[in-house]
Amino acid sequence: MKKIKFPILLKVILAGILASFIAAGFSFGISYNNQIQSEINALHTNINHAFDNLANYYGSETNITYLEAIKNHVRDGHDSDPYIRGYNRRVEEGEELTLEECSGNFEQFENFYIMEDPYIYDVGFGFYPGKGEFQEKYVTLTNALLTAKITSGGIASYAAFIDENNSNRLVFIGDSRDTENRINKTYSFYYLAGSYYQFTNNVVNEGSQSGQIIDFVINGKTTKAIPIVFDISNPDEFVYVFIEYDNATAIASINSKIHSEIIILIIVTLAIILMYALLTYFLFVRNINKLSKASKEIKNKIEHNNLTELTEIKIKSKDEIANLATSLNALQTSVYQYADLAKKEAKEKEKINAELEVASKIQLEALPNGQYFDQNVNLQAFIKTAKEVGGDFYDYFYIDESHIVLLIADVSGKGIPAALYMMRSKAAIKNEILSNSNFEEAIYKANNSLVNNNYENLFVTAFVGVIDLNKNEMSFINCGHEKPYIISKEEVNKLEGDSNFVLGEINDYKYKVEKVSFNKGDVLFMFTDGLNESINKEKEEFGYSRIEETLSKNKGASLDNLINANKKALIKFIDKEEQFDDITMLAFSINNNELNLHFEKKNYEIIEEATNEFFDHFSYLDEVIKSHVGIAIDEMLNNLISYEKREDLKIDVSFAYKNKELKLIITSNGSDFDPFKHAVTKEDEELGGYGISLVKNISKKQSYKASKEKKIITIIF
Repeated sequence: MKKIKFPILLKVILAGILASFIAAGFSFGISYNNQIQSEINALHTNINHAFDNLANYYGSETNITYLEAIKNHVRDGHDSDPYIRGYNRRVEEGEELTLEECSGNFEQFENFYIMEDPYIYDVGFGFYPGKGEFQEKYVTLTNALLTAKITSGGIASYAAFIDENNSNRLVFIGDSRDTENRINKTYSFYYLAGSYYQFTNNVVNEGSQSGQIIDFVINGKTTKAIPIVFDISNPDEFVYVFIEYDNATAIASINSKIHSEIIILIIVTLAIILMYALLTYFLFVRNINKLSKASKEIKNKIEHNNLTELTEIKIKSKDEIANLATSLNALQTSVYQYADLAKKEAKEKEKINAELEVASKIQLEALPNGQYFDQNVNLQAFIKTAKEVGGDFYDYFYIDESHIVLLIADVSGKGIPAALYMMRSKAAIKNEILSNSNFEEAIYKANNSLVNNNYENLFVTAFVGVIDLNKNEMSFINCGHEKPYIISKEEVNKLEGDSNFVLGEINDYKYKVEKVSFNKGDVLFMFTDGLNESINKEKEEFGYSRIEETLSKNKGASLDNLINANKKALIKFIDKEEQFDDITMLAFSINNNELNLHFEKKNYEIIEEATNEFFDHFSYLDEVIKSHVGIAIDEMLNNLISYEKREDLKIDVSFAYKNKELKLIITSNGSDFDPFKHAVTKEDEELGGYGISLVKNISKKQSYKASKEKKIITIIF
């Protein structure tokens, strides 16, 4: 999925919008809360002021008398009249319900009448004697309550006294909401039965002090009340005047104003953001865009190797962006100079690499072939340098027909100096051994030769062995090198002995010659420290134990398989770690040129068994000879088993390799039959002559001899 790229100007604008709206939001929130709190405080101030006016208004004796008369009127009717007259649109005209008919439960009575309208006492038709005076008093009360409602900003105002029969019930005597009837000239007042609000303290005691404002909650409405005491000497005679209010009304009034404020705030914020974006563009973004464009142009030139002309960056401002442009111009110049230098160095390195490649080829060509065999010996070698050229080397050469020299060595250091010293060391050791009949003296002279003119203070660890093929014995000198292993069919043994000092360090050093005997077919495995000191990612060395384990698992294997097994074990061990030292391995064995096999069974399995034994024992032979011998084994044994009628057939198969000829002799107690007399040029299934003809064509000489006990077939390759 492709990522969306945002230009820096857009990022700046978005950041500005975010910052502006966050700041505006905080500012608006603080302002809004302050306005609400201010409006609520003003509401409460107005309520308190309205209470002060009511207290002052009822401070005169006349007004108190009016209030007391209305209170007594309602109280007397409430306490003495068992019928509480009411009106409800859901009840037929004139139908009344008494409290007793509601089982004395005032809540049932309330629920019956409160469905739509409050309970109304009509005073407009002579209900109360002297109704004109009472109406005047009632109108005075309701006007005072209405004035309190208007000046306080409350929802309603009303007057009430505490029910003498239930101190938690209020009996209402006047209400500012009774305006519609008065407008219609039908003056009336009503009282609600009150609510069962549980007061948190003694209302009577708190109400004994005139002018003290008390908070109440009646029917779920927030109210404030002030007691109007009729007679200080009789504090139980008083009326509460309530003002009902709701903070939501204050909030609603603020909300109506806030919309216009929000619109203004948004317009101002957008204007600020626009100015901010313009200033940002002209002061910063424009110059940054120049830098970006120039950077892309420089990048394209570098990628396309077009470094002929500089891209000049001009910034007129005098700030950090201008400094950055100056630095980029300087960096561009440095990059161009570096690129030019890199080109020259690349050409020089390419030339050096070519020379190193040639040097590596010359060095490897100076070493003998990594595979060698003859009728006496079999040898396999492997070398891998850590760099193009290295300090490891090996050599082998005959002194005479019965003595062959084996050499493996490691020059200190790496690279070209080590490679040159390696060539010198190899030549010095070989020349001295060929020039001196005394092995010890030859190494002595080679060491002195390497000490002279050794200005780089290099040295060589080496293992040199001279093998007497007649005695199956090796004389060797170990010059501080890794000790080799001798591998027989039964076991793997390290060739212990003295480790003399290295070559090339100390003049006139006397080296000690040691001897060891081994059997034909045993393998001498030699190596440099690049093998055992190779490390993996845990910095653990490959070590001698892993070499010994690999050799033990591959006893009896061919020499190339033995070396390949160690290569595979090493590669698995170091995994992806880089090779840090040259690695060299050399495996050598004296050939056992004879093999004798005996079979006392007449089946075709002996063909495969004889063939495998031959290939394992004579693995050093040329592939062509081995394949020809394999064909002969298959044809001759197959012919003998197929056409011999004796069930107690016994077969001896022997091989002998001498003077570059291999002799195959098959001896049996079978019938007298010379297969070579019956050879034909086409297939003859009865006599098998076609296969015999093939054997005659691929071999040098064939013969057949028969006696009473033995029939002998001889084939020479």
